[in-house]
Amino acid sequence: MKTKQFIYFFLFLMLANISLLAQSHTMTKTPQIEKSVEQDSWNNGTIYSYDYDNNNDYKISSWTEPNDTTHYYETRTGYKFDLSDVPSNAINLTAYLEAYRISGSKNSKIVLMSNNVNFGSKSDVFNKVGSGSYLFTTNTSSGILHDITSQVNSRLSQGYINIGVMEYDYGFHEGNIAIKLHIDFQVSITVKNNFSGGTVKVNGITRTSPYSFAANVGSTVNIEAIEQNNGGYYWLWNDSEAPNNKSKWLRWKGTTYEVKSANKSYSFTVTIDDNGAEYEAGLRKLCNVTFKNEHSGGESGGTIKVNGTTYNSPTSNFNVVEQNEITATAIDHTIDEIRFTFEKWSDNSTQKYNHVFTPSSHTQYKAIFTGKPRFGQDVRNLHFNSYNPRVQQYVKLYWNEHPSSKVTKYRIWRSGKDVNGNNLPTELLATVNRGTTSYTDYDYYLTGSYTDTQLQYDVQAYYSPDNTYTDHEFITVYGEGSGVEKPSGNDSTNVTEIVYDYNIDNYPNPFNPTTTINYTVKETGNVNITVFDALGRKVKELVNEIKQPGAYNITFDATNLSNGVYYYTMKVNDFIKTNKMLLTK
Repeated sequence: MKTKQFIYFFLFLMLANISLLAQSHTMTKTPQIEKSVEQDSWNNGTIYSYDYDNNNDYKISSWTEPNDTTHYYETRTGYKFDLSDVPSNAINLTAYLEAYRISGSKNSKIVLMSNNVNFGSKSDVFNKVGSGSYLFTTNTSSGILHDITSQVNSRLSQGYINIGVMEYDYGFHEGNIAIKLHIDFQVSITVKNNFSGGTVKVNGITRTSPYSFAANVGSTVNIEAIEQNNGGYYWLWNDSEAPNNKSKWLRWKGTTYEVKSANKSYSFTVTIDDNGAEYEAGLRKLCNVTFKNEHSGGESGGTIKVNGTTYNSPTSNFNVVEQNEITATAIDHTIDEIRFTFEKWSDNSTQKYNHVFTPSSHTQYKAIFTGKPRFGQDVRNLHFNSYNPRVQQYVKLYWNEHPSSKVTKYRIWRSGKDVNGNNLPTELLATVNRGTTSYTDYDYYLTGSYTDTQLQYDVQAYYSPDNTYTDHEFITVYGEGSGVEKPSGNDSTNVTEIVYDYNIDNYPNPFNPTTTINYTVKETGNVNITVFDALGRKVKELVNEIKQPGAYNITFDATNLSNGVYYYTMKVNDFIKTNKMLLTK
């Protein structure tokens, strides 16, 4: 009889099994059956004592053939369910314990065991099952689910939960039960752009970025990047627009990431590991890039070559996907007879031709130039007073005002050879301010003989923004020494000499629609400058006031006038001069 009863008991142990269902958002946990402990009890629950034999197997120390109906057998089994793969921050977690009878007809008591169970000890398992917190009793084969959500939640941090089963059978060990732990939860996923704000599309619906939502494990999520304007930029999905810095979907977990897809729209199946993951759309900025020639004087004209095509400076906008290349070539140029020579780019590169830029934002790249005035004979018209054999005249130079208003002064030089052919020293005679267009050399009288001293003169224009002068270009005249001392004089730039005369001219001429009229006053007096049309009708009075000796200028704006010839007259003291100018629109 005892042999038969123990056969049934071990059959129970073998049949007590837990099934593992396919994992989805519902997780069915398989317990670890650490030990099963059987005790035989008599007389309304009296527990027999127990010990261990030499083989370390648990055994019943005494046995008496049951002789009445109060004799029953009690089996206590401990189960350990692993919870380590359940996220501690899982969303909407619910846990249900399913216990149902596989065979037999008696009640089974399900309890929550303490955490500190020594599953290596049969006695500890037996005692801890007996002292466990009651959950429910089952005597059915239908598999009713019992809610133990709070108990599972309280044990997620430790990574396991212990469940005990107490089985009662009268007469024979003929019953066994199965238990399953079902855990339902969702994971938290965030979809966002790689820039602050904007929108993303999740499962076909446009959402504000970043968008966080709960998803079932095993479900499919479709995410799609949206090209959009944000923060002053147009953000696009760079799959074919530019060769570098392609767009990708990145999956972030903490500070690490992995590339998931290069497609604008991407679908994935949710796993437990997606809990807390961030899916980032790698959109790229479309950068507006302009190029400009920069001069110290503030001019920005000239031309510049971008990607092989020549444009006026400053250029129109070029659209470049961030961190892609655009090339530019600097072109030397001349504005208002200032020759601008390339020095460097605004990024300090001195590569003049096909310099490569990789913008990461809206930006303007500058080609920086150094200006040097051009003052050749075609511009300055340097010449002398005419030789008159009846009148002894000092050598006098005349020149045109330089077209650029940033040419602020002139240097007058003299060189040559004496009557014996010896070289004269190259000498700086004077520095005069803008507005002065003549200079008298009191060291020499003008002559008409090629056998006299060969004098060479040069007038250099000074470009103040870059502190540069024109190259030397001397012209020749003949004279003889005067033997007189030059008059002294100074101006605001400590010039060696200033000699003002009455004069008036304008530049440019022809003009459209403005021109600058330059004039000099020899003696204090009331200066009147008036513009007339070709029929002699007064168009505009530009100046009518007392002026001290000096150089002046005024701008004449003919925006509202018709094309044609106009005259301007300067009257001061006994001086009257009329010049012609041409308006061409």
